[in-house]
Amino acid sequence: MSSYKRIIISSILSLNLGLNLFANELKIAKDDIPLYETQFILFALEYEDKGYVLNAKDMYKKLYELKKSDEYLFKYLQMSARLNDFKTIINEVKNIKTENLAILELYAYALSMNKDYKKAVEVLEKVYVNNKDENIVLGLANLYENNLDQKQKAMNLLEKHVLDDLNSKLTLRLLIMYEKNKEFQKALDLLKKLYVANKNSNPIFFERSKKILVSYFYNIDPKDGISFFKEHEKDNIDIIVSFYKKLGDLDGVYSYLNNGYKQTKDLNYLAQIAMYDYETAKNKDDILEDVIKKFEKVLEKHENAVYQNYLAYILIDHDINIDNGVGLVKEALKKQPEDIAFLDTLAWGVYKQNDCKKAYDIMKSIVDKIGIQDEEIKFHWEKIKECSK
Repeated sequence: MSSYKRIIISSILSLNLGLNLFANELKIAKDDIPLYETQFILFALEYEDKGYVLNAKDMYKKLYELKKSDEYLFKYLQMSARLNDFKTIINEVKNIKTENLAILELYAYALSMNKDYKKAVEVLEKVYVNNKDENIVLGLANLYENNLDQKQKAMNLLEKHVLDDLNSKLTLRLLIMYEKNKEFQKALDLLKKLYVANKNSNPIFFERSKKILVSYFYNIDPKDGISFFKEHEKDNIDIIVSFYKKLGDLDGVYSYLNNGYKQTKDLNYLAQIAMYDYETAKNKDDILEDVIKKFEKVLEKHENAVYQNYLAYILIDHDINIDNGVGLVKEALKKQPEDIAFLDTLAWGVYKQNDCKKAYDIMKSIVDKIGIQDEEIKFHWEKIKECSK
């Protein structure tokens, strides 16, 4: 107990007013009430500070009995909630008339924990009229959906708030509802709004919602995704290319990449063109020289780990320059040491350098992590196991 509290409490107790702090019934003269109120407050605060919740609850109860104030009632009920004593909350509040929103919120919570969901909603709706805090809205939405089977009412409530101010907590809750109810187009429309609203104002939530948006576009409407990202993020090559590929529009991929490179001379476009050329070639030997030149041009300016690994794999897999390939993938691994694709490239390169034991150790660590579902991983693993026998 802090020294200043000890002094004050001691001085109060030294008055010898003959009060039993833990008596069930308090008989205090009207003139003495302020003195005892101070005494009880000090004890209550000290108990609460020390984590003696039951003792704090008893003291706040005595304060409320001493002086019928909403503040003391709320603290008494709050301590009761911390002790999961919901019946006390219900019994104390049900027979009094109060407009105190904090007390009513606790009452609604206690009712819901006591599985009286209908009454809990009735009370919380009363609170909501004057307090539209996100936690009140979430509480109502959860009760509507999970306990009263009023899913549409829950959705309407969330939409009313989300479409106005795009509150992040409520928005995520609404997105979950859309997904559960297969309202995918509504979810996509909301995610587009989130993208625009949060791009500059809320970078963390923006990145989080953007990932979900990309996934929705990819699975629901990749064509709209192309239009949207060309308008808002035209240099995000990987995302736009993924949408074209999802549509099976390889001509669209090539046209987009070539136009982008011609207009901007951005070497990221050139790297993507090289990847596209390699992946779509019927006879890869015919295009190897051109693809390698493109990657070398890119890597003169950009030490991009993905591009380093891609070129490394080509050099190793086609036995063009295995040592250079191993050197490139080692550079890539300095930037992303846990990347499975990079480690696979390294294992394949080391295998082709005839260091079977090292290749085996690297490849085994990969297989232990992800298994051999991937055909290329499986092929490399079988070859390397054979070599290490």
